[in-house]
Amino acid sequence: MRERVEEFITLVYGRRYTIAKFVISGSTAGFVELGLLYVLTRYLGLYYLVSSTVGFVFAVAVSFTLQKFWTFENTSITYIHKQAAMYLGLGVTNLGINAAIMLLLVEVFHLWYLLSQLLACATMAGSNFLIYNCFIFKADT
Repeated sequence: MRERVEEFITLVYGRRYTIAKFVISGSTAGFVELGLLYVLTRYLGLYYLVSSTVGFVFAVAVSFTLQKFWTFENTSITYIHKQAAMYLGLGVTNLGINAAIMLLLVEVFHLWYLLSQLLACATMAGSNFLIYNCFIFKADT
């Protein structure tokens, strides 16, 4: 546990601005997701949960690429299949959480679907950072 805490402190205060790059990468993926959600819902008339799912799938692909190679500087392709599988597993889990949050915020609390998506993304960001850093993109995987 102590090693993980030290690793986190190093991450926050060192290693080429990892937190800032995580935010930029996540924001880029978020813009892809929100852009597709908006275009598919507004202009193609798709149901917002379908649009949200399509946007989420594309955002996961963008996010994996940016997080692996840029944010966490994990440039080896030796374990890329394992990492992609873990990332996809987390992505599928997040997709279910995302849909539940969207349904709750839009249908129950009557929030605008784009605001609901922003809140859903923000809810999952912190835990995703820790999982990416400690398990998926750690140096030896």
